[in-house]
Amino acid sequence: MLIEAAALFTPHVVFAMTGGAVGAMFGIAKNNHGVLLSTMLMLVGVMIASAVGDYLYQKEVVSSVFAIGGIGIPVGLLSGFLIDALEVASPRLAQKVVSKFDNKIDKF
Repeated sequence: MLIEAAALFTPHVVFAMTGGAVGAMFGIAKNNHGVLLSTMLMLVGVMIASAVGDYLYQKEVVSSVFAIGGIGIPVGLLSGFLIDALEVASPRLAQKVVSKFDNKIDKF
């Protein structure tokens, strides 16, 4: 079981996750969200970046792990701005989400 789980973390997935984490940190640093919401956005950025990195590697679009890590940065950066995009699309829903997880939200 442990070996099967470790096999999922191939080098390209680890580099994509690292790039996603770096990008998400930059995106989250621009906003003033609380710890819980920032952690959730960070996890979303890491998961999306690892999925994109794995997809690009499996389709043989990119073979370099460093390039996949670089691609993970802007992908993770997008997750830092998910609440801002939600606030533009639906301010009431964004307020509900933020109030459920944290008590503060940025106003434009």
